[in-house]
Amino acid sequence: MVDMLSVSIVIPTRNEEDNITELLMQSKCFGEVIVVDDSDDNTPKLAKELGATVVKGQRKGLGQAIIDGINASVSDVVLVMDADLSHNPQDIPRLLKPILEQGADFVIGSRYIKGGDVSDWNLTRRMQSIIGVKLMQLVTRVSDSNSGFFCFRKSILEGVELKPHSWKIMLEVLFKGKWIFKTEVPIKFNDRKEGVSKNSVKERFAHAVHILRLLVWKFRRYITFACVGGIGALWYFSALYFLTEYIGIWYGLSAVIATFIAITNNYLINHFYTFRKEKQHNRSLWKGWFKYIANSAIGDGVDWCVLVFLTEAFGVWYMLSAFLASGVASAIKYTIARKYVWGGKGRKSGDCDYEWMAYFKGLPWQKRWKRIIARIVKEFAEVNGNAGKVLDIGGGSSPQGLLINNDDYICYDISNEKIRYMNSKRLDGCSFITGSFQKIEDCVLEGSIDTVLFIEVIEHLKNIAEARIGLGVIHDKLKSGGRLVVATPNFGGFMGRWMDRLYGIFQKNAYAEEHQLKFSLPMLRSLCERIGFRYVKSEIPSGADIVCLFEKV
Repeated sequence: MVDMLSVSIVIPTRNEEDNITELLMQSKCFGEVIVVDDSDDNTPKLAKELGATVVKGQRKGLGQAIIDGINASVSDVVLVMDADLSHNPQDIPRLLKPILEQGADFVIGSRYIKGGDVSDWNLTRRMQSIIGVKLMQLVTRVSDSNSGFFCFRKSILEGVELKPHSWKIMLEVLFKGKWIFKTEVPIKFNDRKEGVSKNSVKERFAHAVHILRLLVWKFRRYITFACVGGIGALWYFSALYFLTEYIGIWYGLSAVIATFIAITNNYLINHFYTFRKEKQHNRSLWKGWFKYIANSAIGDGVDWCVLVFLTEAFGVWYMLSAFLASGVASAIKYTIARKYVWGGKGRKSGDCDYEWMAYFKGLPWQKRWKRIIARIVKEFAEVNGNAGKVLDIGGGSSPQGLLINNDDYICYDISNEKIRYMNSKRLDGCSFITGSFQKIEDCVLEGSIDTVLFIEVIEHLKNIAEARIGLGVIHDKLKSGGRLVVATPNFGGFMGRWMDRLYGIFQKNAYAEEHQLKFSLPMLRSLCERIGFRYVKSEIPSGADIVCLFEKV
């Protein structure tokens, strides 16, 4: 049996004797409680009497107190909340659930997603808060970047230094933490019941400065890349002017030569400075140079076309045209350089974390596609918001089954490495077992399962006979009326066939070459109905995949 994750609740306090008793009485049952105290009143005494671990604060502000509490914790998961009862202790299980049961790394209690609220704030306060978080959402991609109610796996901070520039330590964890799967859950934020708020003008100014520091930290590599581009621009404009004015070369050709000079300058500085920690991915300096030129051709080609267009069509001085054209594709150049010149190799389908990383950190189109399938599977699997006892066959390291509301979750996969990876997450109410269909027969009682997930697995089986065996085992394990959700590429349509080919080209490390059985919807229905299932409904998103719901008759 895999050990479950332990939890530490960190509560920074300063003169909260009127609130601490009620808070600890409601929260101590969820795990170890660490109170980091800077008080002048009886707060630490009351906290000790109620069984909390009290850490003497350094009187360096709320941010430092939270960091001290995190450092003092010994649990696998840390939850941070305010001491003034603005955060409801009854919401603690809802924040912990995604980590303890679904494998999340970082969970934020949000006031600004469906189900969240900000109590009785007046319109001015609401608008100030909403404008602030919406602006930050452009960078953070979370709905409530100012939340102080959050939890995370402590492992995401290994090797990370948190700096207490303000009280919003959550932003430090969000920007610097090594998380893969983050999510938000709705909370209702209440104004404090007793005591005095510590949110002063000074604190708000420190918070603004803190955000600026974090933005610089987050985009530090791009800023460096842009500065290197500025140095290259000096070479470019100097060479362009010299070649055109003193050598007499046409400005268009001068721009091409000047671009090569600037590219070489930028490549060398980026290799030895900007991407110095990734130099091992660019093993050959000369091959890297050719790759850099080839990849920069997209952005530089755009710049050159703009240069010539402005000069020839509008009669703009070629130097001014070059200035206006420069930087047009800076972001494109950076993305290409980071991924294709100094980027590491992508994960392969056999890697233990392939599906997990593809879902959360894959290419944009890959993430979108997997999430479309996951949404449909969730809708098909849940009855009244719950899928009951779930058996996920061939789930590997995919998070799709875990994201479905369930009473119990069992995953079978033939890959030992993927099962070990999932077991390392130490999830409550989840079993990850290595084995084939025969193993399922040994370990799962007949008629004990409410929902079976067979997601992107059937196409990997060797032949129809093996598919019949597998579906037969599934039929035996399901309760009467139990649900089977099957997802597989749609080889009965044009889009499905071409998407499978394109997937093999653009995602070479994935599974396309392993697809043995190729189903259309009528073929899949016919096969499952022969085993004893009743077809309920299906969706074929964009014509490329089939997602079917069947019931055991």
